[in-house]
This record gives sequence, structure tokens and C-alpha cells, in this order.
Amino acid sequence: MSTSATPTPIQTGLRYGLIVGIIMAIYSVVLQLTSLAQNTALGLISWAILIGGIFWAVRDYRTQHGGFMSFGEGTKTGVMVSVIAGLFTSVFSYVYFKFIDPTALEKIRDLQITQMEDRGMSDAEIEQAMSFAGVFTSPGGIAIMGILMMVIFGLIIALIVSAIMKKERPFFS
Repeated sequence: MSTSATPTPIQTGLRYGLIVGIIMAIYSVVLQLTSLAQNTALGLISWAILIGGIFWAVRDYRTQHGGFMSFGEGTKTGVMVSVIAGLFTSVFSYVYFKFIDPTALEKIRDLQITQMEDRGMSDAEIEQAMSFAGVFTSPGGIAIMGILMMVIFGLIIALIVSAIMKKERPFFS
């Protein structure tokens, strides 16, 4: 008699988090190589990848548990996806901006300055804004902000997906 253990929310989230992280890293490289990384609309696709990954992870977890899942189990699964994907993509971003293409950050800074000039900001205002943004446009700053944003956004999505997909096991089953 063979019994297979059903995966925990952590195990399912880990698996899907790695998949989502790899897909997001590949997508990021494609955007960088095609000089489309600053395109806001294309940047939103990264968030769609995360949303899809959380949805599929929660759906898979529920399926592997006989179609039943509590709100908490779904939330744990979704948050784990976002944590792992966030860690993976943040480490990848750090390595990319620090070692693979350090000039990419200069391009981002130049684009930000151009956009501020187009809005009519003075040189002093641009200087002040860039000194503040300097922390967030370093490889380490990008990595830290990436993790934070991914976890916060992932938590919100996990809560929504879990609320929609939860199906409690009947008390007498």
C-alpha cells in the first residue's frame, strides 16, 4: 500500500516561486537586451507573471488536496511564491546590474534626468531628486526594493486569490 504525501503550502510555493522567478528573470533579460526595460506597459507583464504564478500555485495546491483548501493555506502558498520569486529575481538583478551590465543603471539614470527636464524641473530639483533616488538605483537598492515590492504585492494577490479559491473541507467527511 503506497501513500504519497500531499505537498505543504511551503513546498508548493517554493516550486512555483522558482518557476516564476526564472520566468521573470528571463523576461527581464529580454527587456534589457531589447532596450525596452523602461517601457511601463511591458513592465506590467512582470506583475502579470507573478499573478499567474500565484493563481496556478494556489490552484495546484487545492487540486492536490482533493479540491479543498483553507484561506490560510492558499495565502501561505501565494506568499511563498512571491517571497521565492522576489528573492530569485532580486539576486538576479543584483548580479546583472553589478557584474553583467553596470552601464544599464547609467542608462536608467540618464532617462530619469531627461524625463525630469521634460517636466520642467530646475537643475537644483533634479539634483535633489537624483540624490534621493541614488539609493534606489544602486544594485543593492534595486535588489532590496525588488524583494519588498514583490512580497507586498504578492501578499495582496495571495489574499485575493485565496479568498476566491478557498473551499473548506466539510466538517463531516
